[in-house]
Amino acid sequence: MITTTIVLALFSQQPPQPTAQDAQAAAVQSARALVEDPRTRRAYLSRDWMIGVAGDEIVLRSDLDVVISQSADLRGRWQNADAQGRQVLYEDALGQRLETLLRVQAGMDLGFDPEVVDQRTEFAFGDRVERLGGHRAASKALQSDQLTPAQFRSHLRDQLLAMTWYQVQVGRAAGRTGRVFVDRNVRPGWIYSAYQSFSKSASVEEQALVGKKETNYRLQILRVPVDPEGSPADAEALALELRRMYAEGEVSFDFLIRTYADPASQENLGRLLPMTAQRAAQVAQTFHGPSGEAVGELLESGHTGNTTMPLFRAGPDSWLIYKLEGIDPGTDAQPLSAPEIQQALQIFLLKAQDKSRERAAFAEVLSDSFIYPAAFGPFLGRRNAQSN
Repeated sequence: MITTTIVLALFSQQPPQPTAQDAQAAAVQSARALVEDPRTRRAYLSRDWMIGVAGDEIVLRSDLDVVISQSADLRGRWQNADAQGRQVLYEDALGQRLETLLRVQAGMDLGFDPEVVDQRTEFAFGDRVERLGGHRAASKALQSDQLTPAQFRSHLRDQLLAMTWYQVQVGRAAGRTGRVFVDRNVRPGWIYSAYQSFSKSASVEEQALVGKKETNYRLQILRVPVDPEGSPADAEALALELRRMYAEGEVSFDFLIRTYADPASQENLGRLLPMTAQRAAQVAQTFHGPSGEAVGELLESGHTGNTTMPLFRAGPDSWLIYKLEGIDPGTDAQPLSAPEIQQALQIFLLKAQDKSRERAAFAEVLSDSFIYPAAFGPFLGRRNAQSN
């Protein structure tokens, strides 16, 4: 988040007011603009003003609206946001706009011929219009996003230059000399190191890269709520009786859930998503404290169909009975010599290498660029360090 001072300075800033001597001239000029140019009319009514400077480009207040309108995620969040939430969205849009401008200027600094850039932009614009179904359909699509064709063309040009700059930094495109200067090889030693690390990792994603999968347990819960007019002891007695009925084969666990469980836990008949023993222990500890160890003992038994004794959970007060419904056996890591493991590790490590190089390259661009206000420098630095 930008500091409160910067936020107030930027988002509460108002354009300079005309003096008395030029008030009449300004009124005539504004009236003429309203009639002659719809874009000027929109800018006038929205009271556009400068937010800051990135390199040799000015960021206007209206630029942030364009960023939000071009992002499905930001548009969706904007519709349900309050005033404070919208300020956060503006900060996100501001960061995106500043980063884009710096990447665009860094792309131009690579020495591309502006005419070639414009030609490729026009080609991309024509291709996008065709994909949208022609000029009429494209015009409607742009209007729905509150964009003019000129704004959309400018957006495509920015994308082209920013992407080209990125591809040069990671070795996917030629640099200033016309040759690729970044090594994209993932060396065998790096793959071996990653394989050893991921084989011992607790991360499900990293385990999957080496073909490893931990044993997963499928649990079903019967939740017996404490009656507001009763006592926890009464609810516990009912839970114990229901467990006896199931253990002696009088009824099924599904029947107990449909008949006695609170409505909130009847969805999917109380089935939890498959989880590892470690994850199940964490959940049980959170819900039940020390008594949650009974869930771990249930998993260790490996006896599907068995249940725990009723375990108390506060807020909302209830008694929970866990049933071990099934076990999905795990698998050991595949050998490093397997081609699919080699390929998966290479792709993963190359992406990580690309991200690291992009961060380093953008940090260098940021240090060499003029940023105003100065607080935007650390703001962009933090965004770059936190990017995925």
